[in-house]
Amino acid sequence: MQLVQQRKIVIKYYLLFIGTVFLDQISKLIIVKYYPNLLVINQGTAFGFNLGIFFIPLYLLCIFLIYLMFKKHVFELSLILGAALSNFIDRLIRGGVVDFIQIKYWPSFNLADIFIVCALFLIIYKEYSKE
Repeated sequence: MQLVQQRKIVIKYYLLFIGTVFLDQISKLIIVKYYPNLLVINQGTAFGFNLGIFFIPLYLLCIFLIYLMFKKHVFELSLILGAALSNFIDRLIRGGVVDFIQIKYWPSFNLADIFIVCALFLIIYKEYSKE
């Protein structure tokens, strides 16, 4: 019985991961097709920052942190990894990430960025609300 329960949990987070990729990619396809004037191709990292050579150590640090938090924050990590995969798909297909949400005085972003930021806020909230 325990194995069935574990499989249900794994499936739930796998579906969240796939759903995150799906929602982000669908939103980008809609923007590319119907609203190309909102489209920005971001070839930098998060929010358009270009970290140059520091990009690789940043990714390695993220992978290490994901490893440390895996058991405690599976929901949040499913969102983060789904969003990261979706942005990686953009880089492979379009040579950069499709950003389309634009707010005055802030770099453009997309749904994947929203998923990542929300997941990070949830992790911080959970960690500090325990004290």
